[in-house]
Amino acid sequence: MANEHWYVLKVRSDFNVVVAQRLRKLNLEVFVPESNLSQEARQFSYYIYCRFDLQDRETVLGVPGVLDILGTPEPSPIEGDLSPLRSLHFRP
Repeated sequence: MANEHWYVLKVRSDFNVVVAQRLRKLNLEVFVPESNLSQEARQFSYYIYCRFDLQDRETVLGVPGVLDILGTPEPSPIEGDLSPLRSLHFRP
């Protein structure tokens, strides 16, 4: 758990819920932006947040619907506490 960080995953359109379910079956912590947000916020429907050890990236990338882990040139963890984001417009 010490090496686990939050990452943003880019997923296929309309696969966010399916991907989240698969990741949860792998015992990974996930949260998904609400799909009924404004048009500007709908761009986030292609992204979900997942907490995992980067050494497990192949397992995460192997989930059908996951396109990429965001970051250039290597996946970049999200710094700081994400709990305020969850309380805004995110599904647990």
